[in-house]
Amino acid sequence: MIYEIVAFLIFFLYYIYSTSIAKNNKFPKRFFYFYYSIRYKIVTSIKYLNVYIIVYIEFGVFYMKIISLNVNGIRKSFEKGLLDFINKENPDIICFQEIKSKKELPDEIAKIPNYNSYSFLNELKSFSGVTTYTKIKALNIENGFGDERFDNEGRIQTLNFKDFKLVNTYCPSAKGTKEGLSNKLEYFEKLKDFIFSMQEKGEKLIVCGDFNIAHNEIDTSNTNKYMYGFRPEEREILSKILSNGFVDAFRKFNPSLEQYSWIQYKYRKSKENKGLRLDYFFVSDNLENNIEKSYILEEELSDHNPIVLELELD
Repeated sequence: MIYEIVAFLIFFLYYIYSTSIAKNNKFPKRFFYFYYSIRYKIVTSIKYLNVYIIVYIEFGVFYMKIISLNVNGIRKSFEKGLLDFINKENPDIICFQEIKSKKELPDEIAKIPNYNSYSFLNELKSFSGVTTYTKIKALNIENGFGDERFDNEGRIQTLNFKDFKLVNTYCPSAKGTKEGLSNKLEYFEKLKDFIFSMQEKGEKLIVCGDFNIAHNEIDTSNTNKYMYGFRPEEREILSKILSNGFVDAFRKFNPSLEQYSWIQYKYRKSKENKGLRLDYFFVSDNLENNIEKSYILEEELSDHNPIVLELELD
């Protein structure tokens, strides 16, 4: 009997630690099922207790938290408290865009305790670049999508995990010109083909990052249809992605909320609700039922706000 009580307490305390039960207010039925399915074995020998605690720690994490943030220069974001933010939010995976570094990141940035880091930086200039930090080691990493011009800018990174593939991308802006818009549309065509090809193979996909497009009128405080970032041909790109087996995770849970992921610094200071929602989690249909929630955090780490996706995985 004493082994049973000790085992349950250990399982329960580990569950609180690994899934932040106090914050999420969740308790999976699987926890009870797992515990009762092995409790008779546990009481027979202290050796069984040790073995099954190891099994639970390895396989018993049911909830995953992913954050995406355009840092607009990772060094500046660290100066503004990015590491404290990571420690506070404790995500399993965090994706950064617009790293603005063509050199390897210094150890104090690249080597965050408890995380593996994977960077794909711009080889030519100190702009663009993506970096992903993850507590779970990726099975493999693919940098780029096969177009040398865009790949040299370090705009997209794909990480393969056991339960899904994660695409971290920093999409080009139009830079207020027709030439820039043409370049942006070309990138999106290649991105669309890239993720659709994986989708056709039955992959479970999470595509996140800064898309530099406000999809619908609710996603911008300025509904001028001639504004770059909200032009019809740009918005149509996102509509094609969403109509081809993907869901906008934030809108799934917040269909009428006017909240923005990009806010100019002057509006941040004045606390005016003016900006655009440029950052997204697009989740493939075959993973949609695993989404628990998605939301935007209000932080002063960049001109972008962090976006969050929480999942329950089998």
